[in-house]
Amino acid sequence: MSVLGDLKTALKSVCTEVAMDVYDGNADTYIVYNVAAEKPGGFADDNPAVNEMYFQVHLFVPLNKNYLNMQKAIKTALFLSGFSYPKVALNTVERDVKKRHICYETNIAESEV
Repeated sequence: MSVLGDLKTALKSVCTEVAMDVYDGNADTYIVYNVAAEKPGGFADDNPAVNEMYFQVHLFVPLNKNYLNMQKAIKTALFLSGFSYPKVALNTVERDVKKRHICYETNIAESEV
């Protein structure tokens, strides 16, 4: 499976509503993920051995929902799927849609060989 497929599978184990880049559904809780950056790494003989991929994972939940269990589940699912243990880069309230928005950052190295 591809890195993007692994990411989506991990996130779907936590929330059924998962989309890349844009969510067009109407669920009150959902996850959107995006590729934040890519860079070559693990150079040998001037050639990259891996492609390091960095991701943002955005959790949107209603303001009155306790998100802590879901946050732990997201972090665990990503880590157990081979991604770095995510850090929380943002935890804010989106007043226009009345949702809490939490952004996690994680990465993984994909072999180029």
